[in-house]
This record gives sequence, C-alpha cells and structure tokens, in this order.
Amino acid sequence: MEKIKIVIFAKQQSNRQKLHMLLKIEPDFEIIGEAGTNIEIYNYVTVRSLDILVFDLSAVEELDMLRAENHIRQGIKTVVVYEDKNISYTNAMLRSGAKAYVSSESASTELAAAIREVMAGKVHLSYPLFEHAIENYIKKAPNTANALYELLKKRESEVFNMVVKGLTSAQIGVTLAISRRTVEIHRANILRKLNLASQYKQIKNYAVELGILKSGIQITFSFSDFRHAFGCFDLSIGGTE
Repeated sequence: MEKIKIVIFAKQQSNRQKLHMLLKIEPDFEIIGEAGTNIEIYNYVTVRSLDILVFDLSAVEELDMLRAENHIRQGIKTVVVYEDKNISYTNAMLRSGAKAYVSSESASTELAAAIREVMAGKVHLSYPLFEHAIENYIKKAPNTANALYELLKKRESEVFNMVVKGLTSAQIGVTLAISRRTVEIHRANILRKLNLASQYKQIKNYAVELGILKSGIQITFSFSDFRHAFGCFDLSIGGTE
C-alpha cells in the first residue's frame, strides 16, 4: 500500500518534534520533510511531491503564510494544528483553505485520523470549532432553536441534558429510574422534535456560505461522545437527513 507523504511545518522545533513523534508511528504515513521557515515550506510545497502538509498554527501572523501555500499549490491538502487559546481568529483560520483543523490539545488522539479523513475527501473539525459552528447557527436562527427545544416534554428535556453531558442510555436509565428502552424512545423523539438532521444540514450550508466548505464535501466532527450520543443518528454532515 502506498504511504501518505507528509511534510510538517512548525516554527518552533519542539512543536515539530512533537508532531513528528505522533505521526512516525503510523504505518501508512511517511514523513518526507520538516520546515520551520517560510522559505523551507515554500521549497517543499513547490518542489516535492507530497500528499499532506501538517501546519502548526501558533500565531495569527502565520495565517497569511498558510493562505499563500494553499494558493501556490491548490491541490495540496493542509491539516492545521491550532491552539485553543487562538480560537479568537476562528473565522479567519477557517477561510485559510485547509481541509482539517485539529486542536493541539487532542492531536495525540485525533491528528492521524484527521489526515486519513482528508485523504478520503472529507473535512475534519475538532470539537471547539464544531462548537463554534453550532453557536453561529444558533445566533443566525435563535428563535427557531428555542422554539424547537420548547417542544420537548419535561422527561425528554431531562434525557437531552444528560445525553449532551455524555451519559449513556444505561446511565440515564439508572438516574431517572426508567428502562434503557424507554431512554432510547425518548432519544428518538428528541431527534424528531428538534429536527437535528435538518439543523446539521443547515450548519453545513452555513459553512458553504462562509467559504469554509465546498458544496458536496462531507464534514466529520471529532467529538465522539456527541457523535454517538443519540445512538441512531450519524452526525456526519452529508449523511442521514
């Protein structure tokens, strides 16, 4: 099997070493080089044959360089590793043209999977950015979101609040003194009443409007507890509606 050729960019050598250590253990990855300056990364992007550029984004000033590399070689697939403290320039970062955005806090468990998803034609967002998309959606249509939530019965609201906190059906059943099957029914009703499939579809459309995504590209969220929280619903946008 042909390996995925990767170049790592990080201005700080310690960050390059951390990323190298994370990726070198993956059997299907081949790290063909590292860069720490504008000139070094330019040479790799324009001369070498690579599949993925892992870009450590540690300062807002590096956004211009990130955009430039994507413009120089438009076919390149860039995976950004960012720090959560830099979330303040999220919109600018999401417009950089990268295919994946991985929080440095979760890179050890998420980065390799994000690279493979990008190679499969998907876009990957770490949970903080997913949360940002949700917040933007709610701000865009707050009345609709509130109105739908108010449709839930008291027990459904209780189940919903526990689900989003990461509790399993079994744990919810014990807490509320109801059967697991009853919890599953409540979860199905919550999906239907909140029209979640439709809302996530609209989040994708919102991202397309911003220029973050191209129409037709699937987006995968890394927050696994939320992904599986409702059991019967695939939160990958472009999936179940």
